[in-house]
Amino acid sequence: MKDSRWKELIRETETLYKRCELCPWECRINRFQKEGKCLLDYRSRIFYKGILYGEEIEISPCYGVFFAGCNLKCIFCECGQYQVDPRGVKRANITQLISSIKSLKGSYRTLQFIGGEPSLHLLTLIKILRGLGDTYELPVVLNSNMYFSVVARPIMAEITHTFLADFHFGNDVCAHNLSGARNYCATVFNNIAWALERKKRVLVRHLVMPGHLECCMKPVITYFKEMKGAHFSVLFNYYPCFEAAKDVRINKSLSRAEKEAARGLLEKHGIRQESESYTEPCNYNFSAGNKQEIIIDNEGNVIIQYITGDMLKLASKLNPENIELKRRKKVLLGE
Repeated sequence: MKDSRWKELIRETETLYKRCELCPWECRINRFQKEGKCLLDYRSRIFYKGILYGEEIEISPCYGVFFAGCNLKCIFCECGQYQVDPRGVKRANITQLISSIKSLKGSYRTLQFIGGEPSLHLLTLIKILRGLGDTYELPVVLNSNMYFSVVARPIMAEITHTFLADFHFGNDVCAHNLSGARNYCATVFNNIAWALERKKRVLVRHLVMPGHLECCMKPVITYFKEMKGAHFSVLFNYYPCFEAAKDVRINKSLSRAEKEAARGLLEKHGIRQESESYTEPCNYNFSAGNKQEIIIDNEGNVIIQYITGDMLKLASKLNPENIELKRRKKVLLGE
């Protein structure tokens, strides 16, 4: 994209920020002067960045940029402390971030913007991509809750190659009770349909939650069957984080019976998770000194929030019989 177009996109986004309606809450506030319902102004805040190996095989390894601030308040969010009030997170230094992304190029194959909700940070995203220059050609992935408005679509269409769409809830009641959303299902479904119509690559991701197979997983599968061209990714690694204790049904890990039932649903509907192999070894090792939390639940499951190369190796040692870990080591690390 020519620099003149980047400048135009910046101006267009600045206009949107002056009466923000980027998401269904339609605050209509001037983000250059005050914060919206998401508690964000025009300056983004980033709480984590680095190369990740734990995302879907189709997009891993990626350079992940985690933005604080979200338009949903999921009580089970693993990053909830950064979303309830993002103002405690340091503001992003765009110049330094661009330098980091460039310096590690060759060690990842996609650039992924994650939240919170990255669609709330369009101005920062555009400035980052403009700063990377025309020679930067790796796919841009937007890991989104897809809870954005139609006014956000045109700009996202220009800067996004792949949507990693988190479709958590299969009905509006669960969505409201667990995240505070309104008109959730129609908004998310319509935005995914729009992305597919625009010939974007879409990976629909569903986190299986305890007690929510009938009310959420089943309807999400029904929605997915109507999404021609999308891929389906199911996560079984739910762990009660943040304020999950507020809902007794989700204040626990998935049981073996629930995992088996979830896999049975996928088989019944003829759904399999598609993935692509990545065989080129990455030449970057996550630097020493970065602390990460490892959780081992009552059933012996190993849970790691952000999987780096070193953490992938460690997890494989802790759980040597895990087929998925073996597969990831072979595909992503060449071992």
